[in-house]
Order: sequence, then structure tokens, then C-alpha cells
Amino acid sequence: ETFKGISYTQIYTRTDELVTPAASASLHTGAGRITNIATQDVCPLAFYEHLTVGTIDNAAYALAMDALNNDGPAKASRISKSECSKLFHPGVNPADVGMYLSILSGAPGLASVPRPNINLVGAPQLAREPALRCYTKAKC
Repeated sequence: ETFKGISYTQIYTRTDELVTPAASASLHTGAGRITNIATQDVCPLAFYEHLTVGTIDNAAYALAMDALNNDGPAKASRISKSECSKLFHPGVNPADVGMYLSILSGAPGLASVPRPNINLVGAPQLAREPALRCYTKAKC
């Protein structure tokens, strides 16, 4: 999954209703420096889900910036707890109606999985991610 000399930060939320279990998308193997970190590891009361963790969540933003601004993957210990009091990451304008419409455009898909591990459309639920196919690796 990972290659020597490259740092990997995989950020997820424990309230993800699409990737279940949320930690199943974590990286586990390879020679890269890996951190799998939930937004709740920084902000225990973080409530953002699949769509909003990548669009407005300040904890996810702080982790991504930490990974980019430091050697190696992100570390929760470097994130100030004051980041948890911010509802949006920098650049998000809460008065921008278009932002809310954009987030709501994902609502039909999200409605089919209203909570983690609850699926209203009958799609198969997996206990974990399937093994990667050989073509995803350096050697096949």
C-alpha cells in the first residue's frame, strides 16, 4: 500500500455513514510512514460525516495542514484543541448559500445510509475492505 520515503496521512471520521467501518479504509502495509487518524482523535466531539469531513470540517483541515507543513505524517498531538471550537475550516463562508446547496446535493445518496452500518437500499455491507488487487502494488 505504501512506499519507502513517502509519508501517508489517512484522515477519516468515525461518523462516516458510507465507508463502514470507517477505519477499514486505513493504510496498514508497506515501507511508508503511515498515520491513520480519525478527526475524533483530535476533537472527540467532532460530528462531521463523509461529505462534510472533506468540505468544511476544521479538524480534518488541521490534520491535512499538519501533514503538509511538517516532516512525516500528521500527528494529533500537534493540533491545538482550540481548532475543535471552529465549525468550518478557513475559506469556508457560512453565509454562502451555494455551499449548503452543494452539500445538500449529496443528500439523496447520504439518505440511503443515514447512520453508520444502517443501509436502506440493500447494498452489501462488508466487515472490512477487500484485499487490494495485485495491480495496485509495485509488483504483481
